Amino acid sequence: MADAWVMGRPRAAPPARALLSSVGVARELSRLPYNQEQFAPSRAAQLLGGFYILLVLLILWQLSRIAYHRHSMLSFQCAFLVMCMGWAAVRALVLMQPLEPSFLAFTLEWMPATFEFASFALLVMFCSYLLERESWSTRRTIWTVCYVLAVLMMFASIVALSYVVPMYGLRDSIRVHLGITGVVFGSLAVVIGSCHRKMKRMLQNETLQPLFAVGMNRKRHHTVERMVVVTGILVFVCSTRALCDLSAVGLYRWGFMDESRSMISFHRRPVLVFTSLLLWEIVPVLILIALFWEIPKQQSSHEDMGRFEPQLPVTDDTTDTRQASSLLGSAPVVFGSSQRSCRDIRISFPSSLPQNQLYGSTSNVDHGHRFAPGPPKSYQPQSQALLMSQDESSVHGNLSELSKFYGKQQGS
Repeated sequence: MADAWVMGRPRAAPPARALLSSVGVARELSRLPYNQEQFAPSRAAQLLGGFYILLVLLILWQLSRIAYHRHSMLSFQCAFLVMCMGWAAVRALVLMQPLEPSFLAFTLEWMPATFEFASFALLVMFCSYLLERESWSTRRTIWTVCYVLAVLMMFASIVALSYVVPMYGLRDSIRVHLGITGVVFGSLAVVIGSCHRKMKRMLQNETLQPLFAVGMNRKRHHTVERMVVVTGILVFVCSTRALCDLSAVGLYRWGFMDESRSMISFHRRPVLVFTSLLLWEIVPVLILIALFWEIPKQQSSHEDMGRFEPQLPVTDDTTDTRQASSLLGSAPVVFGSSQRSCRDIRISFPSSLPQNQLYGSTSNVDHGHRFAPGPPKSYQPQSQALLMSQDESSVHGNLSELSKFYGKQQGS
């Protein structure tokens, strides 16, 4: 059955024999109803297309800032911005340029849903990075494989659905597409809501509040706070979109979004379609860009949206430094007794690290990589016997730095 909503009356489905060949598919695509006036962009579509173009330019500016300050282009933030730029560019092309019914036209009009799913799923992956930091090195491969498979399945379903439009009719194909997007975004709403609840509980944990005010944990705490805001917005966006798409499967005439006939939707319901696209796609991306707008001028061990290694404080009686990484796990660790204040917490210095990496010259190590601004008073320099037991080459390489360090200790 073809698009009865556009024509106002149903017509018989095409013969099955004619659709078995590629010639029959092209012939049926050419028979789909097309009116230049219906597919011509309206003023609302042109205005929204201009917003998408501005969003693309804003993302390009943010990516250029990240590249200018020599940050990694493989971080979570860069990947999210690139995917958002992809579906924003496709949206702008579809809204500004009229397309005739074809395989390419249906693929372009339905493809932004795949980019949006990939973008929001990447944020779920970043939330798991924040919540499971102590085991992320072992779970990163599993998360990456699942993420790639989910995106590829979404992409394959869109391409296959665009190809079989003339076989099963445009109306039924639209229903299948809305059903897929409804289930996908509904599942995303549940997963993002779970991440939002876990991060909110972590921020409200009283035992972790003193630790969040120390060193690099403060920046990590700010990142989690911003992600709580982002995930709360995404729960609303994904849940409302899933509800609208699933309701449109049974109530097709009253569906909020009709991505296959966006031009006709703008002509018939311009305010509704304009508002839905603005709230579901443009506003969440703008909020996330605004929250992570600041790009540090120098790359440090903490970098928003992905590349940071938090240095967590541990007490003197802690022998296993890996215990500090369980701060963000399911079972929080209380560092020291309850009578000790935050000022009493000191950082343990692994003996395997050379001293010039801790308090050496600022030309090799910037301030972001240091554990503390200076040596603690309780820290005792390594003995001469321990230095002689080290490898001869490493002692020779650190001789100049150690002499300066001992000179400062004797002078103080």
